[in-house]
Amino acid sequence: MAGEEIERQRLARDLHDGLGGALVGIKMSLSGKIAESTDQDYVSDLIPVIKQLDNSVSELRHIAHNMMPANLIKFGLEVAIKDLCETIPHEQIKVSYQAYGIRKDIPEQTELYIYRIIQELLNNALKHSEATEILVQCSQEGKIFSIAVEDNGKGFETETLDKAKGMGFTNIRNRVGFLNGHIDIESSTGEGTTVNIEVYV
Repeated sequence: MAGEEIERQRLARDLHDGLGGALVGIKMSLSGKIAESTDQDYVSDLIPVIKQLDNSVSELRHIAHNMMPANLIKFGLEVAIKDLCETIPHEQIKVSYQAYGIRKDIPEQTELYIYRIIQELLNNALKHSEATEILVQCSQEGKIFSIAVEDNGKGFETETLDKAKGMGFTNIRNRVGFLNGHIDIESSTGEGTTVNIEVYV
């Protein structure tokens, strides 16, 4: 699991610094040609290309951010989770975040695992729950870090969870296990879902 996260970090840096820098360089070169040109047809042809490059750079930064969120390194876990909840790309879904007593001295690798757990839980809720509201709560008491993610979606029968390999719970359980924690899932059809997790930090 640690090796997987290190590889994610390396790929994120390569995407952001390597490919991202190359795309920005191409855009600047084309913008310079537009500024120098007096051929309006030529300029009209290049403008859509530059817009496509802008979109590609934005998408690349989004991918790199998801692989290794820069704000987690710069500002810590509480801010990173808050930003994650605030940037959910679904206008129809309200995501609320509450944090209590999160300390600044959690090891960076542990912070990353916790961030990934919450990211995966949110992805599951967005993809499968049909919820309109999601609540994320994080708290810390000593060495115990607690996570609760609750939604008002369609729910499911927890007996079927082991068969639902595509729902991402395998990755969540692996990360929780790596942090010597445990996970409890409460759900039933039509009643929404609550996931409670405790891990050691």
